[in-house]
Amino acid sequence: MPDTVGIMNELAAFLRRPDIAAEMEDDLRTLVAVPSVGAPGEGGYPFGPACAAVLDAALALGEKYGFATENHAYYCGSILYGDAEKELGIVTHLDVVPASKEGWTGDPFTLLRDGDLLIGRGTEDDKGPFIASLYTLRFLKETRRALPFAVRLILGCDEESGCTDLAHYLSVRSAPFFAFTPDSEYPVCIGEKGMYGFDLVVPCDAGTEITGGSAPNAVPASARAVLRACADPGVLLYDEQITLESAAGETAVHAEGLTAHAAMPESGVNAIGALCRYLAANRLDGSAGVRFLAESCSEYLGKSFGIDCSDDAFGYLTCVGSTVHTREGMLVQNYNVRYPMSADIGEIRRRVAEKAASLGGRVENESVSAGYYKDPDSAEIRALTEACGTVLGGPCAPYTMGGGTYARHMPGTVAFGAAIPALRGLRGEGRGGAHQVDEYITVTELECGVKIFTLSLLGIAEAQS
Repeated sequence: MPDTVGIMNELAAFLRRPDIAAEMEDDLRTLVAVPSVGAPGEGGYPFGPACAAVLDAALALGEKYGFATENHAYYCGSILYGDAEKELGIVTHLDVVPASKEGWTGDPFTLLRDGDLLIGRGTEDDKGPFIASLYTLRFLKETRRALPFAVRLILGCDEESGCTDLAHYLSVRSAPFFAFTPDSEYPVCIGEKGMYGFDLVVPCDAGTEITGGSAPNAVPASARAVLRACADPGVLLYDEQITLESAAGETAVHAEGLTAHAAMPESGVNAIGALCRYLAANRLDGSAGVRFLAESCSEYLGKSFGIDCSDDAFGYLTCVGSTVHTREGMLVQNYNVRYPMSADIGEIRRRVAEKAASLGGRVENESVSAGYYKDPDSAEIRALTEACGTVLGGPCAPYTMGGGTYARHMPGTVAFGAAIPALRGLRGEGRGGAHQVDEYITVTELECGVKIFTLSLLGIAEAQS
């Protein structure tokens, strides 16, 4: 590592400056004020006018602080430090998920300061980390740090909806030799599981209509079946997750579960599994399709499909039955599979297809996104790990995860920060995180981001000297 003590002292002085503290917060406020939810393209703006507006605002900040900028046809943009041909990348995004005012302490698009917390949509995901990255470049520029590579800060506009922004970027620019995306948590994530999504289309009994789930990447919190007959509650088994309503010759069966991200299904309770178990146990629907959903949506290891597996680097495969609906007498159940790199995706798909055929059904709408795994002993990963340990203290061993970030869409990229696990959850359960009400980033996380990213870049530079 370079002169860590001296650099940390310089960073502390930089971040203590009243102008830096005020401008950092004001710059984040400017970006949060733009409700940059992706929309259909129009007028030369591939992700709609709001995403174009926030990109213009962010590039204007880069120009204000003396950096060269590039607008890549409003798919994404770049802010550059240095002019070397070799480039290191920091890949952020400015698009956000929707937010209504319901449940928020204030307007989600008006930055609210509450002690150390900066609250607003996109503060954690990923406008705040962009600000930390931009101020890293400001520190390097103001202290005249020369690096053996240029730093390209990439500003994406489609991370939440498909990452087509990076596909466009790679069609007009070369990938950096190494990059990190501050769209996760510290320490450095050296691997993400592969992702496989598909719809299982299987028959159910005539007159059964089932719906459930809200997103393909989440454990469903509720599910509902409508049966074209009145059931007698007095002869049905009791289940605390189930409520019944009968009227006009129909019975509605409601199941309640607990949502969780599909990458971490252990903390969730699948409502579709609960509903189908109830239907099958009470012979309200005896179809093979309902029986299989009762089994496969009540576990998350893929055992029902015969695809369960694990390895030391990534742990076990997960398979979540996420959303379901009924179409022309068939159940259409979506599954979200996160598989370790050692798994054979061809074999997984073959077994899923075999199971579908055995149920008299088929597989539709398959999608595969390959994961990645980086050498934890590489010079770049060591530099990130050491920087994280210096600033945060304690062990900062690299990890792998089931979630997905830009890292799987840009060669040579890993996820790194900018959330500090110990500072998450300060607004209570179900609040304060990415995509949640009262989403926040702390001033501490912004300042630590500047320190960690600076030490990381200087550490990589030293390794190349």
